Amino acid sequence: MATTTEELIAALDALDVASFADDSFKRKSVRAAADRLLARVENPFERIWRLMWQFPMATGTLQTVLNLGIFEGWNQARGGPKTLEELHEYANTSVEIDVLRRLLRLLGSFHILEEVTEDTYKPTPLSMALGDRGSHVPDALDAGTNSLIPSATNLPAYLAKTGYREPIDPNSNSYVDVLPEHQPFFTRLQSNPVFGNQFVSLMTGWSDLKASWVDYFPTGSLLEGADLTSAPLLVDVGGGSGLDLTRFLKAHPAVPTESLVLQDTPDVLELAKLDSKIKLMPHNFFEPQPIIGARTYFFHAVFHDWSDPEAAKILTLIKEAMKPGYSKLLITEMILPPTGASDYQTAMDVFMMTILSAKERTEKVFTQLLESTGFRVVKFWKDLKGIETVVEAELA
Repeated sequence: MATTTEELIAALDALDVASFADDSFKRKSVRAAADRLLARVENPFERIWRLMWQFPMATGTLQTVLNLGIFEGWNQARGGPKTLEELHEYANTSVEIDVLRRLLRLLGSFHILEEVTEDTYKPTPLSMALGDRGSHVPDALDAGTNSLIPSATNLPAYLAKTGYREPIDPNSNSYVDVLPEHQPFFTRLQSNPVFGNQFVSLMTGWSDLKASWVDYFPTGSLLEGADLTSAPLLVDVGGGSGLDLTRFLKAHPAVPTESLVLQDTPDVLELAKLDSKIKLMPHNFFEPQPIIGARTYFFHAVFHDWSDPEAAKILTLIKEAMKPGYSKLLITEMILPPTGASDYQTAMDVFMMTILSAKERTEKVFTQLLESTGFRVVKFWKDLKGIETVVEAELA
């Protein structure tokens, strides 16, 4: 029996996150289908109008309302329907009520708020999260405003100026070109604690979206035949907060003390709050690896920060520390499919080019990079959420 337009709309309106329980794959599949549907039902002018006129205004409005403290006040009041006047009282500075009315009306039209009646709104899960720094959502918005948006807007001019060549120097890209400090990305984060903390929070939130590597890689294989008398079991190079080692330790709580090592810069390690079994070691992966002959050297979301020449330097240094026939190299990254890459994946790839002169890679490109530096790919282990892959490699 044919479905009427009204029945189709009703079925679509009935869907929400709860419709998929804990099945994130099905939820993301439906989201992707909804994106494809929108692309088909919009005409070209509608589509460009939405992308270039509506979305930027929504982003600017979101940042303004966040800066005003409206979301934070609403969250502290435990949500619930609020009138314009009540929301106006949450502002942390003077704002004309008609300005706030227009901003909230726009957020209502984007379903960031739910419009109940004229000048009365209910919060959504997103607007509640924007009032909670612990959700990492406000920092994701702040970081986008401070870094991504200026860099993306400048990309056409920057690529034209450089003859549309792929950036490979981290000191020369759209990010460095447009932002007032003219500093490379990580240098700017280190010199400005506000931006640095936003980035750490953003990465934490991003990690929450991804599957734990111990859930789709056979970590027990690392223990088989491991000799821990002279070198550690697992060295997490550039491992940030140590989340991946913590997950490994939870899966294998009997591993000896200091058989797990977290390496990163001193300022990052200062923030790490980890089990005493995990050893902290300051290290720059562009310098020789001090731990020789470990069972496993692990990198998570490191190589997508660097161009192929820079990535080859990191790999060459780690190769010199590895024991032939024993040491393993594990690289957890987003791997682009040869066709049909998602908007999430492709946006991340161009984002890396824009701010770091870096890239996301396909299996083919990763294999070429590893083989060119003396490695052999053993297997690509794909995660359960379709976001990341563990690349298992060994010395060729």
